[in-house]
Amino acid sequence: MKRDHWRVLIMAGGSGTRFWPKSRRACPKQLLPIIGRNSMIRQTYFRLKGLVPASQVFVISGKDHVSLIRRQIPDLSAAQVIGEPAARNTAPCVALAAFMMRQSDPNALMFVLPADHIIRDRRQFQRSMHLAAQAANRHGALVTFGILPTFPSTGYGYLELGEGKGPYHRVRRFVEKPTLGTAQQYLRRGNFLWNSGMFVWKVSTILESLQRYMPATYRLLAQLDWAHPRIARQQLTRVYPRLEAASIDYGIMEKADNIYAVRATFDWSDVGTWDAVSPFLSRKEVGNASRGKLIAVDSSGLIVDAPGKLVAAVGVENLIIIDTRDALLVCEKSQAQKVKQVVDRLKSEKLSRYL
Repeated sequence: MKRDHWRVLIMAGGSGTRFWPKSRRACPKQLLPIIGRNSMIRQTYFRLKGLVPASQVFVISGKDHVSLIRRQIPDLSAAQVIGEPAARNTAPCVALAAFMMRQSDPNALMFVLPADHIIRDRRQFQRSMHLAAQAANRHGALVTFGILPTFPSTGYGYLELGEGKGPYHRVRRFVEKPTLGTAQQYLRRGNFLWNSGMFVWKVSTILESLQRYMPATYRLLAQLDWAHPRIARQQLTRVYPRLEAASIDYGIMEKADNIYAVRATFDWSDVGTWDAVSPFLSRKEVGNASRGKLIAVDSSGLIVDAPGKLVAAVGVENLIIIDTRDALLVCEKSQAQKVKQVVDRLKSEKLSRYL
């Protein structure tokens, strides 16, 4: 398939609550420079240079973030940045993009990329994209990218590989986040990959799968007047909140039988919590990672993000310290997943100025 038919969806609708206090409602994680100078969504967009032109890239985000995304990626037109009328998880997001892309090109091949992953090897990333496009075309498959595990992670879902040769294989099943013992078994067996949450498929293939496995969502979106984009967007305001809130993994991938996985050859991190940031920060202080000036005395295993401020740590270990204008987070590294609970408390106590 010629690259004229390639389309890219960048999913940018996440709330980034595990990255509080940097990530807020007005500017969530994917719109921030969590690692490096550019925001995570800008890094995702720049990664596509040479793969597809700007005119073939689309972003779906929360409706309140559309103008900010367009400022960060001015190459995209208003029609290419779509604000969701409500947060409904990734399956409705993918479905919406698929209907839009089919209207302009029924033969489109669709790449689905989260806005907040870190991938530094653009050449190998694009090589894997080509391989996935080949699998999606040749086998009429729903293709995902599997990451070779480097440790027995309990924070990622896994793909169990079936038969196949070369760079891609059939997927036997999707596995939810395992216990540590199970993850250790997966690592030893060697036919399990981390589920990256990135996908490639023909638009026709994903819409057929949507019609089969999420018929109510398919039916509601199919009723919109896609031949007239402005009218369809107006109708979407009424229809979208009624769609089933489900992830693409749960709604489609765990049920479908035509799944293939490409073994990714690029470096990858979904940077899901603050503790995952450590490898990407400065290590001027041995055993610690920081952005900003850090003086550590008898302290190790620290992650510090406090640009413009001196942080002095004495006799502490394995802490995350994140400083902003109006809030300070101090968290034990092993508890990084629980930062979301801080946001839940802020909501319940109506402390909205910190959200």
